[in-house]
Amino acid sequence: MMEKWEENATEKGRIYHFDIIRAVAIVCVLYNHTNKRGYYLYAFTDSLPLKIFYIALAAFIAVGVPLFFMVSGALLLKKEETIADLYKKRVSRILIVLVVFSIVQWLFRVADGRDELSAGFLFGKIFTDGVIAPYWFLYAYLAYLMILPLLRRLVQVMRTEDYRYLIGLLLIVEGVIPTILYPFGITELNGFFVLPFINRVVIYPLLGYYMEYVLPENVYENESAGKCRPTARAVLAIFAVLAFFVVMTLIRNLPYEDFTVYDKGLYTCSFTALLDMAVYYLCKRAVVRRKPALSPTYGGNGNDSCGPSLPAGFIISFGGAAFGIYLIEQIVREHTTGIYDVICGAISKGAGDIGSFIACLIWLAVVAAVSYLITIILKKIPGLNKLL
Repeated sequence: MMEKWEENATEKGRIYHFDIIRAVAIVCVLYNHTNKRGYYLYAFTDSLPLKIFYIALAAFIAVGVPLFFMVSGALLLKKEETIADLYKKRVSRILIVLVVFSIVQWLFRVADGRDELSAGFLFGKIFTDGVIAPYWFLYAYLAYLMILPLLRRLVQVMRTEDYRYLIGLLLIVEGVIPTILYPFGITELNGFFVLPFINRVVIYPLLGYYMEYVLPENVYENESAGKCRPTARAVLAIFAVLAFFVVMTLIRNLPYEDFTVYDKGLYTCSFTALLDMAVYYLCKRAVVRRKPALSPTYGGNGNDSCGPSLPAGFIISFGGAAFGIYLIEQIVREHTTGIYDVICGAISKGAGDIGSFIACLIWLAVVAAVSYLITIILKKIPGLNKLL
């Protein structure tokens, strides 16, 4: 999400699948932020089929943020730059973004009467839990950038089996073991049993690098590889993981009053990484299949006439604006809730629970469209275009 458009390019042109992955990821993030109006609907419906659908959708939405880290890993881990350049070009940029947009969010909250007009309050929030909750990602991304030089050295020596070991370790330690212990009422392992390489600011960039450069290219190009086609395996993995999360969430049956900010009543574990890898694969595979109309590089030969079709071009543009959309969507969302209320009131009587979901999707489309248009305008302003 953080890298600018120029960093999506190779010598031959633009790499489209990064933008498509970003587009999927930002839509997931936007839906995650709908809360009771969409994301939490599984907590309020009495219809079992709808509850299953809403849980599966919410579980899938968890791929959003990890996908951003994966794209960043694919883009940045292969680059060569000095630590001084890293801090000058990247760390400083995110720090400026964090301060500037935190001030913008704070001013809107002051205008709405939700925060106090105090510089001490503002900077206290910036240096602690953030002005708004979604900006936690900026703090995590800063941590990732600071360890980026070490990760770059690491990928230079890691072998294919090392990545497979790391993936297996993630799935076993934070997936299989917690699931086995869950029936015994054990929901957390010993707090001192910490594996830093499973931290999301490490594992997901490494997974992105693995998917982009370590996984053989013919896996994306040749559907005859292996006994089961890779595309079929990716789709099966998605359905299997979602089915598991649905069943475990239904067994958990946590009432809404006990939801936490992070788990939101869902049963979650590291199996989400399988979803992320499957989505990454399918997005890149879709681009590879559409050569030259939508090739991994713009036109494939430097000729813009071979660029993407209009729908694909919009998806790519939307994905390229993902960072700006993320930064401003809360302001847009909070000031357009009336759209949801009107639509929901008009259709929910006859449509029941599904009416709320339909209203949420329409409202979400408005939030996405308005945020996208504002981002496109902001990117034309000198100075801001370098931040977005």
